[in-house]
Amino acid sequence: MDMPTKSPRPQSAPIILVVEKNPSTWRLFTDGLAPYGFSILAVGNGAEAMEILGKENGVRAVFLNLQLPGDVNALVLARWIAVNRPDLPVICGSEAGTPQIGHSSANYRNFGEPYDIAAIAEHLSACMEQKAAVTSS
Repeated sequence: MDMPTKSPRPQSAPIILVVEKNPSTWRLFTDGLAPYGFSILAVGNGAEAMEILGKENGVRAVFLNLQLPGDVNALVLARWIAVNRPDLPVICGSEAGTPQIGHSSANYRNFGEPYDIAAIAEHLSACMEQKAAVTSS
């Protein structure tokens, strides 16, 4: 099992959990989202993500690769998040031609490869702002 990888971050940087089997994608998100003020915590499978989400309250959103290995695949993890952490925005990443998770929540958004980091950062920022507005009202 790979150890979770966490990027260095300021205390106030929102943490995005990247659930992705490919370490090069971890680096893409770590390097790409840092300039937008996000910090990345990366794991390689759904079981690790469940463990972290079950106790890590600092996670503010999840990027979920739809081709996750293991018994806790993307669909299982997405359902678990919907029940246990329904407040979390979830970005589903997929290779071209991969079926998307059809979820009715506004918290779910699909992005295909190659990933448009600027668009993902914009979506994450909008989710954070929307959540802050709801929390402050």
